[in-house]
Amino acid sequence: LQQTEGMGPESATYIKVLSAFVKRYMIDAYSADNVIKTSEDAKRYMQYRFLSDPVECVILTCLGAGNRVVYSGKVARGTLEKVDIIPNDLVRLCLRCDAAKAVLAHNHPGGICNPSQKDLYTTYALFDAMQRVDVELFDHIIVASDGVYSMKESGMFPSAVV
Repeated sequence: LQQTEGMGPESATYIKVLSAFVKRYMIDAYSADNVIKTSEDAKRYMQYRFLSDPVECVILTCLGAGNRVVYSGKVARGTLEKVDIIPNDLVRLCLRCDAAKAVLAHNHPGGICNPSQKDLYTTYALFDAMQRVDVELFDHIIVASDGVYSMKESGMFPSAVV
């Protein structure tokens, strides 16, 4: 920021702090009830959690009884174009939280929220791993500057094997 003409250290610090404040405010404003019952709820819950993240990050949100959020946090940080996760690590976190369901979310800093082939593969692998321990992968949300994408709403989500 300081390389911009007329931008000094105080102004740059102010913008960085203001950005963090706005992010925190928007997260709090859109998660007041902390209940996720639909994909639309999940999209609203996630849409501001990636503000100002310059690289791909993954957030796992665990839901307990009544679809109440019992945990939500960043579980991985990657590069501008990719982030790696280990499904077993996410399953362990869900089990520690005694989660009944989980919402996976990540961002695409490049600006396009459509899922990649790797996104699809990761979703299917995590869906399968969670199904084995009776945790439902509720949705996989992708957040980008062009919108918020629900894999479940878009029909790209795996279905349970009975």
